[in-house]
Amino acid sequence: GLPSDFTGSVVVLSADVPLLDAATVHALIHTHALAGNALTLLSAHFVDPTGGGRIVRGGDGSFEAIVEQKDASDEQRAVQEVWTSMCAFRRDLLAPALRKLSPDNAQGEYYLTDVVESLAAMGHQIGTVQAPEEETRGVNDRWQLAMAERELRSRTNRSWLLNGVTMLDPRQTFVDVTVTLGRDVTLFPGTMLQGDTVVGDSCEIGPNTRLVDTRVGNGCVVETTVARDSVIGNDAHVGPFAHLSAGSLVDDGASTGAFYTGPTD
Repeated sequence: GLPSDFTGSVVVLSADVPLLDAATVHALIHTHALAGNALTLLSAHFVDPTGGGRIVRGGDGSFEAIVEQKDASDEQRAVQEVWTSMCAFRRDLLAPALRKLSPDNAQGEYYLTDVVESLAAMGHQIGTVQAPEEETRGVNDRWQLAMAERELRSRTNRSWLLNGVTMLDPRQTFVDVTVTLGRDVTLFPGTMLQGDTVVGDSCEIGPNTRLVDTRVGNGCVVETTVARDSVIGNDAHVGPFAHLSAGSLVDDGASTGAFYTGPTD
């Protein structure tokens, strides 16, 4: 739990929203503190808001309430701004509001929405910060997970491209966030770099190459190769059609040739 003398903000995030960007969380916390809100909600405009709690605003655009879809009027159901269930609380107001909760509903559950209503009824200031829809989509099945992974992969590739890595086709290039790439690296289509793989400077990797937890030195060419838990020395040429099993070592300057299954330590 939090220390009793903690006076900062408490941020509530959702575990099933993997694409939420750190900049959005920073904006939520910054706005919450700057405005002096008791509670700041993270909202988003959804093309299809079905099932979401609608943000109801007054004539001046200020927050008024959250209305669940089952309780919403036809006009409120047409609203596309939805609460994402993520927010920032003032620490000293959160505990009293939580104590007012009761499971008076068909599911016998405690709803965080009721905390919003409780603070609003007490006259406390409630604000909102809008996030992009694509950042706040939840993942509830394998299809949504695949779409989230595709977006995360696109972000990762874009970051490497902006830092000087060449990808002939980013849509066919897979780089884990745990991978480290050097300068002037070229990745050909069908390349998949996973785990703690490290690729040195001025390397060409691919096409159709998978490296898992593998260290590649500087100036290497690794083509049409599968390697796991291996080490490839500087200026080595591996492949095509090489297979390096766990523990394989390719010496500096070596050229394996085709269909290589090399020695281990």
